[in-house]
Amino acid sequence: MKKFKELKTVLEDFKWGDNTTTALSDEGTFYIERPDQLMRINAFIESFMDRDFIDARQAFNHLRARLNVTGIDFSKTPETVQEGNLEFEVTRNGGSFGTTPEHNLMKDGFYRDSGVPGMNFTLKADVVLGESGMYRISAKIIQTSTS
Repeated sequence: MKKFKELKTVLEDFKWGDNTTTALSDEGTFYIERPDQLMRINAFIESFMDRDFIDARQAFNHLRARLNVTGIDFSKTPETVQEGNLEFEVTRNGGSFGTTPEHNLMKDGFYRDSGVPGMNFTLKADVVLGESGMYRISAKIIQTSTS
């Protein structure tokens, strides 16, 4: 068992800012506009989808629920998901809705965006039905445009 003085020495020598994340840090997966955070999100998506699914729609619903924990959402999954390529609009915290000083509300209606100022993202997915009757899904979030 360590004595108090030994423990105190270990804690004094530990570099707290080098390898820990705190509430005071600006790191977070919801910062989808940052390439390193987008890479982490895509790594999670790849890991989550790295299996076979009986119901492809439910797979997307589960992924959506997992991404919602980080503040990332994508548009509703269609009632039936078949083989092929799918694209979903991605938003942070549901996106922005309303108006801005530069937006003409009377002419253009309500202003909507992805929740990431000046950027839009898409979840691109490829659904393949295997010989076993199970679906394989590969998906990735990409930046589609910058305004």
